[in-house]
Amino acid sequence: MSKVISFDVDGVLANFTRGFTRVAHRLHGTPVGTEGSQYAWMFEDVQELCLDTLKCDAAWEVIWSDPTFWEDLDPLNPSVMHLIDELKTTVFITNRKGPYVDSQTRRFLAKWGIKYPHVIVAEKKGLVAKELGIVAHIDDYFKNCLDIKEAVPDCYTAMLATPYNTMHRDTVRAKGINIVMSVDHFIHNCEEMGLAEWIR
Repeated sequence: MSKVISFDVDGVLANFTRGFTRVAHRLHGTPVGTEGSQYAWMFEDVQELCLDTLKCDAAWEVIWSDPTFWEDLDPLNPSVMHLIDELKTTVFITNRKGPYVDSQTRRFLAKWGIKYPHVIVAEKKGLVAKELGIVAHIDDYFKNCLDIKEAVPDCYTAMLATPYNTMHRDTVRAKGINIVMSVDHFIHNCEEMGLAEWIR
């Protein structure tokens, strides 16, 4: 059987920070986040964005009712999408909400170079990883990393280094979870460990 490598989407492949703050800007005139991530997990904790809980809630309502928001996000690194497409067996696990989330996600990935992506929408990623026998996973949310590592201890689990998860690095390292600087770094490590199978 092929070795399955899985990827989170938002914050790993898709620039959710820019997408969310664009919606907030349309609603409230607040700044658009130009970086790939913000320094705090909650947008209302990022002073420069001028968002409070009510403004964030309003933005979420728009996002969760928008049939194209998820597919229209910008990629964080367009070139890595083509590299992922050359891997033999991949799956994309996301916890997005809203209309047609799975098809929106597939269209986003296909638009940027991943042909026929296998998308799974799930809150508990560890259960998915165990069911599919995933051998490697990258995520930007430390709780997802911990969930997958607990469900599949032998899985090479990597947390993408972002400003908002810096405080959790010691916690995840103690559980045997690696910190990677980019998706390219993650794929390189998978190849070094014999986990990456290529179709080329």
